[in-house]
Amino acid sequence: MTNKELITSLRQIFNDDTRFTGEFVRSLDKDTLKKVFRSRVREVHPDLYRGGDSSELRRRHEEFIRLKSSFETVSAFISMNEKRKLAENAKRASTEQVRRDYYQSQQRRKHAQYYRGALPKRRLRLGEYLYYSGIVSYRDLSGAVVWQRSERDRIGDIAKMWGWFNESDIVPLIMNKRPGELIGTILTKNDVISGFNLRVLLTAQRKAQPLIGRYFLDNDVLDVRTLASAITRVRYHNLYYKK
Repeated sequence: MTNKELITSLRQIFNDDTRFTGEFVRSLDKDTLKKVFRSRVREVHPDLYRGGDSSELRRRHEEFIRLKSSFETVSAFISMNEKRKLAENAKRASTEQVRRDYYQSQQRRKHAQYYRGALPKRRLRLGEYLYYSGIVSYRDLSGAVVWQRSERDRIGDIAKMWGWFNESDIVPLIMNKRPGELIGTILTKNDVISGFNLRVLLTAQRKAQPLIGRYFLDNDVLDVRTLASAITRVRYHNLYYKK
């Protein structure tokens, strides 16, 4: 669609006194277009002509066809203009979001505690490696550990699911437990389960817990590429140290 075609179509719908400035064209919406179009239709539609002049009827028919074609042209332009505005707004919003995210990450990095020393000479879990490599802060690591522990199954629930005891067996024990005392300690101390059973439960709990890397991804601490690279490097690091 050329500018000439658009202006010609606008002149067909609006009166000749209208100034088709850039501002007018950009601000034109479909509701306004439909309102003016309907008004013009009432003026030229051949079905509304009550006279008997055949030439006037033919003129109205041709005028209506041109009017309808002009309406379709301008309506298509408005649709394209609306899509362009949506795309520009989305791009602007995306750019602003990127800037906000970058600023927040810089502020977080500025106030966070990052490790600056050498890597410990021992096997490291992924979260430890990320911290000792200076990739995540101590605060981020602590948040990840707390999240991981809060998301995993409790060993009491695992034991009940396996049928090792009933809830009625341990409720009195839990009611009398001291502040800070772990459920595993209570169960072994009262011979509800053995020390071996406790180790089995802890292993099952650890295997079923969510991967700590998910926390860093979900909270925009790391991107996928950085996390994948760290996973590879921690594996190589651990090769030098026996289990």
